[in-house]
Parts: sequence; structure tokens; C-alpha cells
Amino acid sequence: MISKKTKAVIVPHLYGQVAEIKKIQEICKRKKIFLIEDCAEAFGCYYEKKHVGTFGDIATFSFFGSKMITTGEGGAVVTNNKKIAKKVYRLKTVGVTKDRNYWHDILGYNYRMTNICAAIGLAQLKRANQIIKYKKRVFQLYCKHLKNSKLKMNEIFKNINTPFWLIVIFVKNKSIRDRLAKFLKRNKVETRTAFYPIHTMPMYYSKKNKKAFPNAEILSKTGLCLPSGPGLKDIDIKKICKLINNFLYKN
Repeated sequence: MISKKTKAVIVPHLYGQVAEIKKIQEICKRKKIFLIEDCAEAFGCYYEKKHVGTFGDIATFSFFGSKMITTGEGGAVVTNNKKIAKKVYRLKTVGVTKDRNYWHDILGYNYRMTNICAAIGLAQLKRANQIIKYKKRVFQLYCKHLKNSKLKMNEIFKNINTPFWLIVIFVKNKSIRDRLAKFLKRNKVETRTAFYPIHTMPMYYSKKNKKAFPNAEILSKTGLCLPSGPGLKDIDIKKICKLINNFLYKN
């Protein structure tokens, strides 16, 4: 998919599943294009004992309320490139110049984090290891109670260490997925469907790409995200898995 027009490659580590980032990094270096890591869902994830977000030229993290750690809203940008860091700082502080008051020589944005949000984030950082530990426990319990269901779900690959942000199961087809979601909702278990692939959305859709990404479309139509909060009790996960197993047995 890389052409002469390609400026950068953006790699989202989706649901905390770490991409083959080292291989992608090698391609980007060879092609001399920027590598941007989207780590919104990958806080606490490692590839070959190195935290994601440190492979690209620049990376982003999200601290939205549902993420691994939160500041309520907002996020962070990380980079080892001083030039990029300087530009990011100027862009987030409304593009104002350093040596002239209230003078803007570039188009900037008001993306500054408040002190209150930063304080919440620092407190969350102190609990990060504990949260990651709880998230790993949630994943292990789902694996234990769904092991006989023949469902496909998150996998841990070689060289990867991850506390999956969301636990995702994959069923045979969209019809079963939608009926399972409704069944769980009737039993007071909230779920959500997998993301729509970006090429199916109106602003990016084109006939050329209609059948270009079949795997992404299959995963989107058959994926269901289960409750994955670190505060889930063992009994809650066992109940959710029992409901899923009962539904699949009858369907």
C-alpha cells in the first residue's frame, strides 16, 4: 500500500493487541517515511520487553475515562525527536511564538491539559502496575471459563506482554454476534461490537477499496467486546462466561 505519496504509516495497537511493530519499523526506515504509533489502547503493552510507543518517530496515548489509566479526558504524545517535540508543544499551545507576546505565526490548537487532569493522571500512574495486574487477571479468567466454547479471542503472541485493554471474542457470523449481544443485554451484561474498518466509513470509502481488506471486515462483523474493567470480580466473569456458553450451546 506504500506509494510515492505516502508520508507516514500509522499503526494502532488495537484492543491492546501489539502489532508486528519491529517489522513495520524496518519497512519505514527502509522507505524513509515516518512511523506513528497509536497506543491509545496499549498502555502497559510490551514488544520484546520494550514498551510500545518507543518504536515509532512519534506515538500517542489516550487517557479517556475507559482507558488503562485516565485523566478524565486527553492524552499524551511521546517522541525522542527534539524537533518534533518542539513542534508538538507549539501546536498544542495555540501556535504562539516564544519571543513575542500574543503573536501566532502558525495555526495552532488549544490542546493543553489542565493541572487538575494532570494531577489525576499522576495519581493513576502510581496505581498503573496494580491496574495492569488486575487486567491480566480478567483476561486469564475469561480464557479459563471460555476454553471449551471453541470461540476465537485475544491471543498472546511470542515476544509480546500485554494486559488486553478489551477482551474480544469472535463468533461464526454477524447474525450470531448480534443475537449474542442482545441476549447478553437482556441479562444485564453490556457489550459492544468491534470497530468498523476505517475504509468503510463515508469520508474514506471508495469503490477501489470496497474489497481490499476482507479480513478487517470479517473481524468487524464477528467481533464482540466483553466487559473488561479491572474491577470485575471473579463471580461476574464466571456469570458472563456461563451466559455465553449457554447461548452458544443452543445456537
